[in-house]
Amino acid sequence: MELKGERRKPERPRKKYQRGKNDSDDDDEEETTGAALSTTIERECISVEEIRAVLSKQEGLHEASEDVIKEIAARLYNPLRTSFLEVARSSFEALLSASSGQRRQTHGELQERIGNLLQNIKQGDKALQQFTSLDIQQQLSRHLLKTLGLELTSELLLYVVQESPVAIETKDLTSEIRQKLIGELEPNLRGPIQELLKATQGANVDEFLSLSESTLSACDIVLRKADKKKEKLLSSTQRHSLIEQLNAAQEPALVLHVAVLLLFHSVTQNLLNASGRFVPTIVTFLQPHLPAPTYEMFLQLQGLVIKELTAKEDEELLASVRTAMEELIPRVREAAVVFKKSSNKASQE
Repeated sequence: MELKGERRKPERPRKKYQRGKNDSDDDDEEETTGAALSTTIERECISVEEIRAVLSKQEGLHEASEDVIKEIAARLYNPLRTSFLEVARSSFEALLSASSGQRRQTHGELQERIGNLLQNIKQGDKALQQFTSLDIQQQLSRHLLKTLGLELTSELLLYVVQESPVAIETKDLTSEIRQKLIGELEPNLRGPIQELLKATQGANVDEFLSLSESTLSACDIVLRKADKKKEKLLSSTQRHSLIEQLNAAQEPALVLHVAVLLLFHSVTQNLLNASGRFVPTIVTFLQPHLPAPTYEMFLQLQGLVIKELTAKEDEELLASVRTAMEELIPRVREAAVVFKKSSNKASQE
């Protein structure tokens, strides 16, 4: 006999992000939530009256008396209730297990991303200190924090927002969206993340790194200590990524930009985070480390890139500049890729 009565499925309570929760605490929380839901399931189970209403609509029972229908409903109640509870609990346990696994995976992925970002920021800080000019160091520090620092802050903000009741419609965070989300967080999270965000607008990398530690603690995120093997692997990954970017680059200005970053990485073993406007400064820094012909080739491409930007409507000059750049670009790519730190100007002149 098919029962078509409507049953409301119990809604799973939304988990509210709380400071001080770790993986073992999750198990306690799941047990508490499970007990609460079990009570809810029993409360929402189909009643005898609902069974009677369904039975009264069955064609085969149209001529049955009300007492007979009530008796049948009463006899069906216990078996139906048992089946309902078994299915409901089984479904809930499967959902809870999947949700718990997903949270752990998300947490692990976040740890990896945050760890890599912190390592890149620390490397970027070491890299910019290679420049003797304090003004250049400060400019590079500001750029580092506005890019990688802001990316790290946004990662943490998105994570705690996903673990809280705060609604979010996009992961592309503007300044306004960040402030709105931070304002809706609990005080123990709002303060640290607000301070970290404020630090991304400055030039003090040490302060940002110190605030990162306290913010990670507030978010209950523990990072694994970086070992030498992982640092070496990260350096190799960075170099491989730069080579891929260099091979994919088509615009001469981008080719030059990535090429000098790759050369800087080869010379210092650190990843410099710098925009295109720092290219002349980086080329000057690289001069003592490059063979004279290689340095002159990079200077030539740099000059051609500037000419292309300033030539404007001089079609004849533009054509000449672009032809020269097309001839130089393959050589620049090769020079950047094959350069080794042990190379010296005398051996390659």
